[in-house]
Parts: sequence; C-alpha cells; structure tokens
Amino acid sequence: ICFNISIHEEYQEGLPQIMVIPQDLSRAVLNLMNNACYAVWKKQQEQPDYEPKIEISVKAEGDTLLITIADNGEGMTDEVKQRLFENFFTTKPIGQGTGLGMSNTRDIIENKHGGKVTFTSTLGKGTTFTFTIPL
Repeated sequence: ICFNISIHEEYQEGLPQIMVIPQDLSRAVLNLMNNACYAVWKKQQEQPDYEPKIEISVKAEGDTLLITIADNGEGMTDEVKQRLFENFFTTKPIGQGTGLGMSNTRDIIENKHGGKVTFTSTLGKGTTFTFTIPL
C-alpha cells in the first residue's frame, strides 16, 4: 500500500523529563499511528481527492504530560467506540489486525504509567486520542 499523508508535529519547548518505559510508550504511540494511518488510507480509498492528515502534539499542562494524536480519517461508529479497548476486537480485515493494539495501549498508559487514555471521534470526520501521563 502506498499513499501520501501529511504529518504535523508540535512539541512544546522545555518539556520536563519524566520517568517512562521508553519501549512501551513507543509501542503505544506506534499503535495509535498505525490505526490513524489505516483510518486515513481507508477514507482515501472512498474519496480520492481527500487529503490524509495526522497531527501529533506533546505538551506539559499542570502536573501532566499530554500526548495527542489526531487524524482526519473515517472516524468511529458508536459500536466501535464502545468496544475499542476489548481484547481481540478489530475493524481491520483478517490478517491485518489482531485486535490487541488498543487494549495493549491502554494497559501501557494506564497500568504501567499511571495515566489515562481518552478519545473523541466523529464518524466521517476523524479521531483524536490523548494520553495523559503524570509528571
């Protein structure tokens, strides 16, 4: 699969250092990026003149670090929103997803880093995920 995508990154200057498990945090971010890329790719298949975009933001706010990943992809149905963190639930075709990415992501952020995973999604418009991790 080959397609063009615009990725915008915004990192706050002077971010404090925090204690994290780098490999796990990277895996959580990679899971979201993989899902975002899939969502924008899928939308592009239906709308050829659509421009796929992903925005990544990292900033400190109060006593927390906020990592936000937003896409302008296909968004989620209410059913997908309700089942998103279930083990083995996937919206991808057989062979393209195990259904473990989001449950693992939540485990990494909430159980291993004491944070929270939140999201908003509008069908047809896109999805935004935020990791809130204590400093």
